[in-house]
Amino acid sequence: MAKMDITRTELVWPGKYNEDFSSTAFIGEEEVEIEKEQSLLEEKAYRDTWANGVDSYVAMLFPRLQLMRGLLSPKGNSSFTLV
Repeated sequence: MAKMDITRTELVWPGKYNEDFSSTAFIGEEEVEIEKEQSLLEEKAYRDTWANGVDSYVAMLFPRLQLMRGLLSPKGNSSFTLV
């Protein structure tokens, strides 16, 4: 199997984007205010939380990092960026 000389990975830090997908719009000349609450799907699907905090995030990453290491050539290296 061919091995890679370099890998580059961007890791999204859990909890960084704690977004709220509700919004407010003003409609018509009288600017009637309409508010859209975030749906249950938006609340759950885009929530950046982990059941056991950072520990569970690292536990998820570890086996993936081991697989990446196995794909590197003996002279290969990896770089990671936390965003």
